[in-house]
Amino acid sequence: MTDEEKFESLKMLLDGVDDLSSDLLNEYLEQSQNIILNKCYPYIDDFSEVTMPPKYDRLQVQIACELALKRGAEGETSHKDGDVTRSYESAGVSQSLLDRIVPYVKKIGSD
Repeated sequence: MTDEEKFESLKMLLDGVDDLSSDLLNEYLEQSQNIILNKCYPYIDDFSEVTMPPKYDRLQVQIACELALKRGAEGETSHKDGDVTRSYESAGVSQSLLDRIVPYVKKIGSD
């Protein structure tokens, strides 16, 4: 999936949501990629040498969508308004999405 296809998919998922510029949507895609890379490669500080595994392309869009929909309520841990109750965890990304990311590991001393 190309970056443009990810952008178009995110734009379609967020159709009808106001105040989301192209720059902001691209930022959410960038943030979601960083979230995935941090989970995939927990011991790497510089991601310039690695690429995101293509199997996470759709997940990247889903995480970006979730981040965009929580805009303005980032980090909210609890909220109740009538019958509606909200609480967020894991820095704005649901644990069910994060659980789909499998960390890559490598034996120490091997190439």
